Amino acid sequence: MFILETIAILLAFTIISTMIATIIRFLYYKYSAKQMLKRKNYYEDEILNFLFKNKDLVLSQENIIDKIFIEQGIKIINNFSGVLRKKLSQKFDSLGVSDFLYKKYLNTRQYSEKEYLLYQIGELRSLKYLNELLNLDHHKLISQKIHRGYFFALNAITNEWIYELEKDKISIYIDKIIEIIEIIEKNHVISLKRLIEVLMNDTEQLFNYFMNHEDVLNNFISKILKSDISKKSKGKIFYILSVNKIYQIAPILSEELEKSSDFETNNDEELEYLILLIKSCGELSSEEINKWIVSAALKGKWILKSISAKYLYTNPTLSNLELLFNMLFDKIWWVRYNSARSLDKLKGLGFPYLIKALESNDKFAKDIVSIFITNGNVYELLIKDLKNFDKNSDFSQLGLIINSSSNKGIVDKLIREPDISEEVKIEIIKLIKNNDFIEYFQNELMFIHKNPVFSPYAKEKTLELLALKESAHATTY
Repeated sequence: MFILETIAILLAFTIISTMIATIIRFLYYKYSAKQMLKRKNYYEDEILNFLFKNKDLVLSQENIIDKIFIEQGIKIINNFSGVLRKKLSQKFDSLGVSDFLYKKYLNTRQYSEKEYLLYQIGELRSLKYLNELLNLDHHKLISQKIHRGYFFALNAITNEWIYELEKDKISIYIDKIIEIIEIIEKNHVISLKRLIEVLMNDTEQLFNYFMNHEDVLNNFISKILKSDISKKSKGKIFYILSVNKIYQIAPILSEELEKSSDFETNNDEELEYLILLIKSCGELSSEEINKWIVSAALKGKWILKSISAKYLYTNPTLSNLELLFNMLFDKIWWVRYNSARSLDKLKGLGFPYLIKALESNDKFAKDIVSIFITNGNVYELLIKDLKNFDKNSDFSQLGLIINSSSNKGIVDKLIREPDISEEVKIEIIKLIKNNDFIEYFQNELMFIHKNPVFSPYAKEKTLELLALKESAHATTY
């Protein structure tokens, strides 16, 4: 009876202690959250107070300090995101900074300064001048070669305020993007690569908006497809959307590939478009469009095969694994390389196929596989197994890896691997059969003999392997 009462008291004490600890923890977290909010508000107030105190600096257009002030303000704004960044942007607008910059933009005749001012307006995320930017003459911007600054400003402001904008404004923004691309293509004033870099800059909010507003996304894609921009530009835009995981474009990619499914085309523009479409399919890694990656791998020119091999690992079906294995024996180096890389990314799933390639008589396949076994994800699997090995373990697979390739790096890495036991390293050394290997590793193996970390037994075995009969000469190293 006494034991039962004791247990009951202990149990009650435990429950009460747990409840008290939970309450104390809750109160502590609540207090901590309150303190963090207080510090955040204080920090925010300090920044805004600083801006108000220095308002007069902005109003003095002749003073060099206005430039320094604005640049420092831009740095402050870009240290934050979300609501605080919007609030800081609006505060700069209220101080007249955006008015100052835009007025200066209109008055200056130096094109380089115009572009710099547009960049600053973009960095400030000034919603106040979005309408003015949307109404600027793009042909004039192109002729003045300030389109990069304009495009950056338009993109940065729209991305920052997209959830606060009306849909008609967003529609105008989309039209402007397409219009700018069309003008740029006709005038050849900026590389497409550079244009895409600008479009990709700081657009996380824009792509999130697309994901949550399918009607706006469909409107954007519809306008892209109907526009006069080149197929290459269209493909680049699809690729941007796919990199940002806009899965809604998967049916569009399928439709476009249905129209352009000649994977052996000699038309350069058509081939570039196919490349971008296949890369877009790979980035989305959706089962419904995997068939196009497989088709390109089976029927396409070498460059399409190479790109397909790069993405086949995203859908590791048995047929795709077999296809990747077969592509290890392709005559084109890039096809073999991307196939081996895909199998390496699949780690345990891909490892058997890489070993199978080493068992073949194809020197080129062996060489490409050995690169990834030495330096890729598969090496980690190899080390994990060797950690549990002893001298009586089965080293046949490791012997195949070491002796079936001209890559000497694998042995060099293994004998220096700290997680492999000494006796296993000796067995690894004994696996070397190729005379060239032995000659190459003579100095490497002597490292073991000379290094005091290794035991006399290890030194003896290295001497034995190297057939160094004169032990007296050997001990001088």
